[in-house]
Amino acid sequence: MICKNCGLDIDKRARFCLNCRQPLQNWFIRHKISTVMLSVFLFFCFTTMLGRVVGASNNSPTSINLKYFSASEPVQSNDTIVNIFRIERLGEISNDPADPGQEYVVISVSIKNVGELNIDYNPLYFQMQNSEGQINHGFLCVSDYPILQFGELVPGGRVLGNVVFQEPKDAKNLILIYKPTTWGEGQAIRFKL
Repeated sequence: MICKNCGLDIDKRARFCLNCRQPLQNWFIRHKISTVMLSVFLFFCFTTMLGRVVGASNNSPTSINLKYFSASEPVQSNDTIVNIFRIERLGEISNDPADPGQEYVVISVSIKNVGELNIDYNPLYFQMQNSEGQINHGFLCVSDYPILQFGELVPGGRVLGNVVFQEPKDAKNLILIYKPTTWGEGQAIRFKL
């Protein structure tokens, strides 16, 4: 073997050049502990990045098997049954007209706890997706309609109320989404209206 520093021909088992004292083994062999630590670090970096890429693709709407329910059927997910029993489209509520080109969509819902533990309910768990791809939260308003309140349901408990949205007039393909904050995206209940 030839020393890269001084060009002397030396035994291939030597660790240093006898002439210039240059180490003959590469950095990775001389620093075994650092090499192992660097390898482990790079492995974790690679698997973390790979996990994020795979995770991101698994969370995309095309990879989640979204199920849509009819507005007329009660749907159970986890310990909750959600039922829509009336949908109204109105130009105004309590003398408050909708914005130009918009209308109010008032949805009467019931939520029932069929589990063994208390569950919370909240009108902000409801969202409306329109044909433009916008997902909007309902809003709380004072009206002739009893608005769904915030609260908790004991096992067997049931609550009734309305959620109100303002959507484009005569909008088609509206989807009501019910998703408590503790549920994942794939567990949300989606009703086609």
